[in-house]
Amino acid sequence: HPELSSEEDRLSTFFHWPLYSPISPRKLAQAGFYYTHIDDQVKCYWCDGGLKDWETGDDPWIEHTRWYGKECGFVLRERGIGYVRQIKNTFPSLVQVAHHHSQQDFVQDFIVGAANVTVQVGNGDAEDEFEEHFLDAMDSRVVRNVVEMGFGQQNIEIVVRRRLRARRGPFTTMTDLVEAVLAMAVEQKEEPEDETSASMEELQRRLQRMKEERMCKICMTKDATMVFIPCGHLCCCEGCAHTMRSRGRKCPICRARILKAQRAFLA
Repeated sequence: HPELSSEEDRLSTFFHWPLYSPISPRKLAQAGFYYTHIDDQVKCYWCDGGLKDWETGDDPWIEHTRWYGKECGFVLRERGIGYVRQIKNTFPSLVQVAHHHSQQDFVQDFIVGAANVTVQVGNGDAEDEFEEHFLDAMDSRVVRNVVEMGFGQQNIEIVVRRRLRARRGPFTTMTDLVEAVLAMAVEQKEEPEDETSASMEELQRRLQRMKEERMCKICMTKDATMVFIPCGHLCCCEGCAHTMRSRGRKCPICRARILKAQRAFLA
């Protein structure tokens, strides 16, 4: 529900909020919820997770994180991974109730309360370990940089989960992550979500520029991995850098004399 992305828009849905509820609409809106106009049931505009039966002392942020923090990009963005882990450790035995995609299912089946808390069984420990790896991967510099480029966090979360489920480890380069997001968009035959509404063509151009910037300026086939000293330019692969230095050539960018070539390791 992107139309409810602002706190004020969510707050505007709380007209006719039941007077018996001990939780204020403002606190619920701040925690990402909008009112469904059924009893005291609210849902998150981002993850579509629903909660109801609010009691005195309930904290909307805690309850939101307790049940949906691992999957909700809004919670992760606003409260941070550390907060999600803290709440997760406080309630280690809780199982998230399945999402209900229809209003009827939500009314009939979705209940939150102490009587409905269930204990994890089976592979719960393995799933917890996976979520820890997922949170670490989402907190990486690679992911943060790609989000800043304009790619939607929800799409990034999907491809990161896919990669971890395939036991391939987290993304280690921005190029690999961007290619995965674009590939997923092609599979779905739709543009990747991004807050800047950049077109698929623009995102592909960004990826191409990234590749060109990383390419050796001499052979134009391998990645540039060597830094020339003292000028500091990263512009050649290992083979070309050694060839240029051995032949007494100058930096192709600034024409400075090359005294040494040092390998650089890029994220």
